Parts: sequence; structure tokens; C-alpha cells
Amino acid sequence: MYALREYKTVTIGVAAAVVAAFGVSTLAAPADASTCATGGACALGDIGPGGGLVFLVIAGTAYEMAPQNWNDPTNASALDPNLVWCTSNVNVSSAADYALGAGAANTANMNDPTKGCSSSPAASAVLAYPGTNSSAGQWFLPSYTELNAMCNYSRDQSSPNSPATDCWEIGVTQSTAFASGSYAFGALGAENLYWSSTQTSSGYASVRYVGGNGYAQGLSQSSSTLSSIPTRVRPIRSFSVPLPAQTVSWTPSNTSASGSSTIVTPDALASTDGDGAISYSVSSAGTTGCSVDGSAGVLTLASPGTCQVQAMAAATASWASGSTTVSFTLTAPAPAPDPGGGSTAPAVEPAAPEPVVEEVDSTVVETPEPVQAPVIVVGVPDNPVTPVVVTPGVVLLGEGVAAATPTRTMAKAAGSRIGRAPKAPAIVGEPVSLVASGLTSGVVYSVRMKTPDGYVLVGATAADAAGLAQLPVMTVTRKGTYTLAITDPAAGDVSYIKVRVAPRG
Repeated sequence: MYALREYKTVTIGVAAAVVAAFGVSTLAAPADASTCATGGACALGDIGPGGGLVFLVIAGTAYEMAPQNWNDPTNASALDPNLVWCTSNVNVSSAADYALGAGAANTANMNDPTKGCSSSPAASAVLAYPGTNSSAGQWFLPSYTELNAMCNYSRDQSSPNSPATDCWEIGVTQSTAFASGSYAFGALGAENLYWSSTQTSSGYASVRYVGGNGYAQGLSQSSSTLSSIPTRVRPIRSFSVPLPAQTVSWTPSNTSASGSSTIVTPDALASTDGDGAISYSVSSAGTTGCSVDGSAGVLTLASPGTCQVQAMAAATASWASGSTTVSFTLTAPAPAPDPGGGSTAPAVEPAAPEPVVEEVDSTVVETPEPVQAPVIVVGVPDNPVTPVVVTPGVVLLGEGVAAATPTRTMAKAAGSRIGRAPKAPAIVGEPVSLVASGLTSGVVYSVRMKTPDGYVLVGATAADAAGLAQLPVMTVTRKGTYTLAITDPAAGDVSYIKVRVAPRG
């Protein structure tokens, strides 16, 4: 009379389109909801809007089951009714869906004579159940997976197994606490059978020993018992619930910089306690004219001020969106020293002591001085709008003159040790425009010059696809050998180039 249990691959997902097609509604949560019963957030064990017990909350949908006396609510000791799936064994192929979210459509097709079953006492009874909120027509017979989820919940109310994990386990039944409540599946230890709305094959539908060991099998649709065990019916209902909002954390430490313009690569990216993709956007540009890379979070500030950047975790099937905002501040650089004492400073060389000269024998290994990776990086080539004195004897040219100065590409790659650094010849008082080679494509490097006070930031540059990078253009008015340190701020790697300046002739 019945077929052995069938193992199935079950799809987890809410069949919203199918439910809508059959007119089985779900109720959206009102904006002022505060409890599960009034449309607010729901947790396992809550009482839902229809007076049922919430046994599953997944992807913004909650499922509630009716109490076991649902068919005779005035009788507190009444059990779920013993009904047949269909009065005859027929093929209802449109009620063969095993998936989570399919119960409503299966039940509607069971109850539709044009689909194959002329009379379904089980479907008729659950569709007529009004719950406690006059929600008749919204209750249905659970699908195979939904009934499995009910079985899992009856065993563990705090952390039940996934709906896709089979409830069947020899020697394990509903918990004592669950069996003693009004939503129990019969008495503790009783082998009560419950219909699902899923047809397993023509003339057969799936039943499960929910109150017992959880075993599921196919049974002829017109059967009211199996080995003298009655086949019972328990309605369930699904409804929409608010998704939990994601908490986004973002704590970069390099949020302050100095300069006229800059690019900031945050040293920490945002994270979320949910599963939404993180994206970045400018929430307030202020006076900075800032923009941000939506996926990498790299920020460009065109002028001094404060830029507020929002990191957002996108909404998903299980989580609502969440966001946090971080402020990045760019401070205008201090004005260049005025060699003549006036209110404006021409680009001239002030009187100064001899610059640092480093004539290094190539056989000597020097320990490079530590170079702190800068917080900021700027445009390429990185020259100021007007000339700036970097250190006595060295002037960064204005951007217009710098752009017009012919460049010289270093034939030898920048060296990782000062003593082995390649040397570029230069003439006192003439512009020096170098292109470093051997760098990593796409990396933005800081450029510093060694001075009597340590290494001083003179600008930044980006390496192209060939590993070439234009260095800031400068004029040196004192002979000597000057060291330039080219630093990858992220990796901390430092390469060196020396500029050997000699008088003309």
C-alpha cells in the first residue's frame, strides 16, 4: 500500500512567485511593529501573528505552526485531526514540489479538482483554519522540507538543524519540553504520522513520523492509517519579517594627511557581521572635492578639508543593509620659507650650508636610514603649483615648468641598497627630471630626499605598466650627491637613486 521513503535533493528558497500565483498571501511587517505577533522581528519560539509557534526564520520569512488542537480549539486536549490526503489515489503533479516555500502552492493544487484530486479533506481543512487573526486561506499543509523543519524544531528548540538536514534519527524524538506543550506532535514517544503536501509519485504523498523517529516515506493518498498509526494534519503559515540590519565596522588609522591634494589608501577595509558586499561612497565632500573608489575604498581629495566616506554592506536575502561613516581630513601644507623676508617668495635659492654629500664606495654596504611610509600620495608627476624650497640647495619647480622639462630615464633600475644605487649626472642650476625604472606597475610610491634633518617628503609618483615612474622635477644649486628614497607605502619596500650634481664644464 505504500512506497519506501525517497531521498531527495531539496531546494531551500521561498517560492514567492508560486505563492503569489495561487493567491496565498504573506503579511508585511508594519513600520511600528514591536513584537512578532504584531509584525515585528521574530525569533524561534515566538508566537506569530496567526497565533502559531514560530519554528523557522529564514531569508526574511518566518514560519508558524498551528497548535495541535487547531481543529477543535475549545478542547485543550484535542489532537491534530486524522484526515486523508485525497479521497482517491490520483496524480497531482503540480503538488510534487519538495522545496521550502512550496507548501502553499502544493496545498492550493491539492484542493483544486482540475489538478487531479476531486476532494482533499486535508487541504480543505488547513485552508479553512482562521488562526487567531482571521487569516483563513493563508494556512497550508507543509511541503516535504517544511515538515522536516517542523520535525527538527520539535527536537531542539534553541538551535534546530537546517531544514535541509533530514530529521530521521533512530532513537531520537520530540523533546520532553516540546511534547508537554500545546504544539506537540502527540504524546512523547508516540509514532504519530503527519502528511506533507508533497506528492512523491502518482497516487502517493510523503508522510513523516514527526512525533517519533522522523522517518519519511510515501503513502497512498487515500490512506488514513499506516500499520494502525493515524495520518494527521498540521497547518502552517509563512509571513514576511524584518531582516536584521548588518553592523559595519571600519577603523582605518590613516584618516589625516597634509598637502594641497592627496590620494589616501585606507590601511583597513570595512567588514560586516552579515553577508552583504561592501561598497564605498562619498556622503559629504565638504570643500575637498573628494571622490572614492566604490570597491577599493581609495580616496582622492582635490583640496584641503574634510571628506566623509560611507562604507555600506548591501542588503541580501538574510540581512538588511548597514553602513558606517569615516571622516578623512586633508590639512593645507605650511607655506614655503621666504628667503627674502617679504610677503611673497620668489623661487630662488636662499643662503645655505653645503648640502649632504654621499660619495660611497661601491664595496661598502650601508644600512639605509628608516623611511616611514607616508600617509598621503598625490598626482603624477608630483610638483607644486609654485616652486617650493625642499631643503637648502634644492627647489621643487612649479608644475608648469616641470611638465615642460625633458625627462631622462634611468638605464639602471633603482637599487634596494644605498651603496648600490644608480647615479644620475646633473648640472648645477639646471632642472633634473628623472624617470625611475624597475618599479612595480600600478604602485604609488612616495619620494623622499635625504637632508641634514633626515628624509624629507618631496612628492609621490605612480609606476606605469612598464615599471617606469616620473620623479618630481627639481633644481639643485649646489654640487654634491643627493639621495632619493622611493618607497612603497603599503609594502614598506625602499629603492634608491643618487643624483650627482656637478658644475657645468
